Amino acid sequence: YIRQMVTTMYRGGYIAFYNGAKELIKAVSVFDRAQDGESFDFIVPVNAKYFRTTLSVWAANNQNWVFGLTKTEEAIDTWGRSFVLAKDGSGDFTNIDVAITAATQYENATLYIEEGTYDVIADLIANRGQTWFDNIGSSQRGIYIWNNIHIICSPKAIIQANYTGSNDSVKEWLAIFNTGSKGFILENATLVGKNIRYLVHDERDYFDNTLYVNKYINCKMYLDNSENDAWQNRHCIGGGMGLNGYVEVDSCFFESETIPGYVSDDHAIVSWHCSQDVKDRNAKCRIVVKDCYFEGDGTIRFIGMGVSDLISEAWVSNSSLGNAPLKIVSGKDNVVLKTWCNEIRSN
Repeated sequence: YIRQMVTTMYRGGYIAFYNGAKELIKAVSVFDRAQDGESFDFIVPVNAKYFRTTLSVWAANNQNWVFGLTKTEEAIDTWGRSFVLAKDGSGDFTNIDVAITAATQYENATLYIEEGTYDVIADLIANRGQTWFDNIGSSQRGIYIWNNIHIICSPKAIIQANYTGSNDSVKEWLAIFNTGSKGFILENATLVGKNIRYLVHDERDYFDNTLYVNKYINCKMYLDNSENDAWQNRHCIGGGMGLNGYVEVDSCFFESETIPGYVSDDHAIVSWHCSQDVKDRNAKCRIVVKDCYFEGDGTIRFIGMGVSDLISEAWVSNSSLGNAPLKIVSGKDNVVLKTWCNEIRSN
């Protein structure tokens, strides 16, 4: 941002800028301004959230003159805002698609989701139209959580997408959440879905090398794909690791169903594969899963594939699973799985 300080006869001092943690990120010195009303420009660092001024004011008549801070051009604060999504209208939004689309325009935004049931399908149609929804596919999947958004849900909030239509493309591609650049924190969320691809399509494959951090904390997920003949997999979370990322799943509960008799997903109800990028040999990620519960025969799997020569890491610890965590190699052995202190209930 370019801002302007309008000064009135002072000598010495500084203007300091701080990030959201109130850590100093830049200080601009000011010296020997001598004319009443004189102004100068300075640049605010992009991630500045707070500013503080300390000025030694001097004037010929020993009076303390005032100063003012003004914007020289229209600018939007794109860092660290908070929003509330509430069904009863007491917050900033009532529609979950509108709320997340708006909040993710601000890096490190926080969205609080109050109690109530939020129907992702109804909200997508209300915000984007029936035609848009009918054209869901590989390049149009629904709501994206990205830009370091932190979503914090009430324990009385339910986010659901129960599809009852016959559009196979919707059954194959719709997810409650899809992931994007820089990552997110999803905390205390209850996600419920039926006849959709995944609850969270955590797909960072084929993207740039920007570091992303995705965190799932204290979440509860249930997916019913027992009637989804277009996409039989039952992954609550599914997708591909990117080129440079960290995923953490902490204290989460997973349960899902698929078409009776379908077991080709190896009982996996959470699954990631390594990057399939055919050019990048330097893709490497780390996934940490801890203190989680996988209902029934459910487990977690990691798939080595692509061309990367670097080894991605998957750690699973202190969790209860229906079957042992799995590592599968599909062309390239570029993921290592480490497990410890888990309960495997099928043993």
